[in-house]
Amino acid sequence: MADILHSEIIEPNIVLILDEFYEALLRHPSTAKLLANFSIADLKRTQRAYLLSLGQGFLLPHYFEGRLKIGLAHVRVGLKPALYQSAYRVLQQSLIDHIPPHHEHCRALIAFILKITMLDMSLAIESYEQGITTSLKDSLATLEDEKLHLADQIATDALTGVLSRKRILEILKTKLEPHQPCQPISVLMADLDHFKRINDTYGHLFGDAVLKDAALRMRTAIRSVNALGRYGGEEFLIVLSDTTLKQAQEIAERVREKVAKEPLNINHTEVHITISIGIASGTLGESPEHLIERADSALYAAKRQGRNCVACYDPQEAGI
Repeated sequence: MADILHSEIIEPNIVLILDEFYEALLRHPSTAKLLANFSIADLKRTQRAYLLSLGQGFLLPHYFEGRLKIGLAHVRVGLKPALYQSAYRVLQQSLIDHIPPHHEHCRALIAFILKITMLDMSLAIESYEQGITTSLKDSLATLEDEKLHLADQIATDALTGVLSRKRILEILKTKLEPHQPCQPISVLMADLDHFKRINDTYGHLFGDAVLKDAALRMRTAIRSVNALGRYGGEEFLIVLSDTTLKQAQEIAERVREKVAKEPLNINHTEVHITISIGIASGTLGESPEHLIERADSALYAAKRQGRNCVACYDPQEAGI
């Protein structure tokens, strides 16, 4: 129907339709006042392009994007929705008036004109009501930037800069899914020793600085393919891909040594920080909660052994 509308109604009568359209608008005081700020010839050229695209590919995304941009343009020039609706009614009537009364597709053409112009009007009014004052391209780009920024915020722990609890658990869950290639997965549960004492002695801001530094030291001690996240408080979870229990022990020792190697100096106050680490290896299909529970059990074993040490999960010690 769009092809018939263009070949038999719009294209043969486009000059007349444009003249009728702007004559009707200029008779209305409100639109006449608004149009006085623009060149009618320029407006006609723009409206001509609009008419030649009317209904062409209206089911495709680019059609909707183009119509929203038209609405945004009218927002920028101050065309109120009521005036916009009036202009569309004028256009509808002009197009319908140019359909020959005995045209074999008369009813279908009228229905199509009403449908497509109402669609265009709805899109334009929607953009106005949303208060959009920039082009659709800029709006989409801004939205995408905000989406990425939000995703980054959700995925990153704001204090330490490592992965958030939510994100590290998502990674672990993915690594344990049954359809993953069969490879050993190990986790390290690390906890800063005597962190409450540090907070109580030096204050929470000092404690925050300790957490940041400890996270940085841990991050530099593991490979980029592995993942480090803040599990909560002073606890950190490290997910080791393609890593056996023995290899995990070696990595855990490296992480522990890296944290304890040098004292931390903050505002001329020097403190020695250490961590205890629990290790557990998982199997595909195992729940993240169960694997973390086993690593946590190993962590408590490391604490009982005097802290600043590494312990592997022991089913017998856990009472299993």
